[in-house]
Amino acid sequence: MEVRYLQEFVTLERMRNFTRAADALYTTEATLSRHIRTLEKELGQPLFIRTTRRTELTEFGKKFLVYAEKITQTMRECETNLLKQDPRHVDSLLIGVFGKGFHYPVVDKSLRRFTLRVPNCAIGMVEGDPVQLKEKLHKRECNVIIIREKTEEADDAFKRLTLLRDPLCVIVSKDDPLAQEETVEVSRLRERKTTMLTEYMLSYEVFVELCRAHGFEPHMRVMFKERNIIENFIVISEETTVLCRDMAERLFDPAAQVVREIAPRTCECVNLLALKNTSLPEITQIAFECFAETVAVT
Repeated sequence: MEVRYLQEFVTLERMRNFTRAADALYTTEATLSRHIRTLEKELGQPLFIRTTRRTELTEFGKKFLVYAEKITQTMRECETNLLKQDPRHVDSLLIGVFGKGFHYPVVDKSLRRFTLRVPNCAIGMVEGDPVQLKEKLHKRECNVIIIREKTEEADDAFKRLTLLRDPLCVIVSKDDPLAQEETVEVSRLRERKTTMLTEYMLSYEVFVELCRAHGFEPHMRVMFKERNIIENFIVISEETTVLCRDMAERLFDPAAQVVREIAPRTCECVNLLALKNTSLPEITQIAFECFAETVAVT
């Protein structure tokens, strides 16, 4: 039995929605569903009652959840405690991430800078959605977290460092008139049928707010429910896809499509968060400094 499948099962139960769970795990609904079916086959019992409107645990699933949570918690404790006991490591830095936070170059450069300053420190990753990660930060279960937010600042318990600003973009066919423009005014999308990946991504909320600020409601043609569909998606006729640049440039087909930034420039912020108004461990302070130094020279 794969421990990873147990972790996915726990995440799915917490979110009660395959789309949101797949986004949190940065996988596809199809992959998540396949893993759950494999787990159910191994157990010989269904874990979820699936309908078009909800996903709920079966009675067996409720009983199994108790053990799955214990196993996944034990694995997290094992990884953390073994790292702390390893004589090669004088300390550990735990970073909370939502999705593939480590694929950003600024993160990689910052961690290399950190490793040079603290060569014997183990670096671990804790995954979760933004709400969970903030809770972990409050509980001091991780040193810093990396999440996407709409703002660079907020009046809360966290200090922030914006690692990068990821602008909203459109993906259009090379034959589309918008492809000839360097940037696409949001007003040009007023009558467009717009494709969004999922309503649970921050880019959906940011785009809707931008359209409303310019006096119109966007026309959503399709709301994809499985990430693998849009990864194989080819824009046709007047169809327009909206994503942040980071994902758009990883998903578009350069032979048939172009990516154009939406104006006025509207960004999601990839932020590094740590607790503020409190005494931070030295490791946390050093990590924050390394990220800040990398951002300053980027």
